[in-house]
Amino acid sequence: MIQAAEFNFVGSRSMVTETDYRQELCLRDSADDVLDLSSGWKVRLDIRDDDSNLILRFDSVSGGVTLGSTDPNILLTATDAETDIAAGKYDYDLRIENDDNSQEIYLRGAFHVVKSITEVL
Repeated sequence: MIQAAEFNFVGSRSMVTETDYRQELCLRDSADDVLDLSSGWKVRLDIRDDDSNLILRFDSVSGGVTLGSTDPNILLTATDAETDIAAGKYDYDLRIENDDNSQEIYLRGAFHVVKSITEVL
């Protein structure tokens, strides 16, 4: 059984506009064991604004999420083109689906996107 939690992508975990983004996560079960997500699992993380407009999606089927069996078992990635979005404070949730097609929201919280200040060299 998976226990939902609040987790905020702020500070060093924030996304910077127009730069490559990489974030490692480790999902664990209620016994604190690392979940083996390498087979039969799907993960989707949607970032949305206050009006529920989709800002960015990370998905293990269509791209942006790599799943594994050890810590970290989720890798989120986005290219500089994909992070060319408005800086702001958004909301997100991370939904997982296991091999019997049951789905749960595992994480939810704030997702901050900050503006890149220095131009690319």
